[in-house]
Amino acid sequence: MILQIGGNVRNIRKIKGFSIDEIRELTGLSKSTISDLENDKSNPTIETLNRLSQALSIDIIELFKKELNDTEPCNAVSNSIKLENKDNFIELISRDNTNDEDIERIALFYIIAENEDLYSNVEGIYNFEKHGITPYIALSENGRYDFHGSSRSLLKIAYNLYDGYPADILGTLYNLDENDYRIALNAINIRLRGNGIEI
Repeated sequence: MILQIGGNVRNIRKIKGFSIDEIRELTGLSKSTISDLENDKSNPTIETLNRLSQALSIDIIELFKKELNDTEPCNAVSNSIKLENKDNFIELISRDNTNDEDIERIALFYIIAENEDLYSNVEGIYNFEKHGITPYIALSENGRYDFHGSSRSLLKIAYNLYDGYPADILGTLYNLDENDYRIALNAINIRLRGNGIEI
């Protein structure tokens, strides 16, 4: 089962007063791609969702909200993301010597810092000496670290945001618990819109 966001896309498009043809022109996506997305017949990439959110002048997170009021315009969420585990995040970016421009690593470290299961096993996820992710051993059934459930799905999203690891984004988001869902949406926002983390 995948997360269904087609209704949100359609409602936002209509509230903003756009036709499918206008969205097609703004995004470069085909009319059938937009229609399939609005009818939950496709599994869009993060890049496709980013194009849609930019065309609609909304934050990408608005597409994932569980309920939208179909008569009120959507308000973008704050560009500032509050860290729940600030010390963990600071430790990770300091150990790696990550700069403010390295959005891929910032999104990755945000996810790891905010999920205790991932943070406690960071050595199996990220190699600080080589400054890169451990090649998916953490997702391997026979690997040293075998995460299950929400943490495993969140790690797939982290890898996807870091280097394009193939992940069924909507299906993966569907498998997250409420807290990890919030973490994933914030990380997507960080990766696509820039840092925005309050330290």
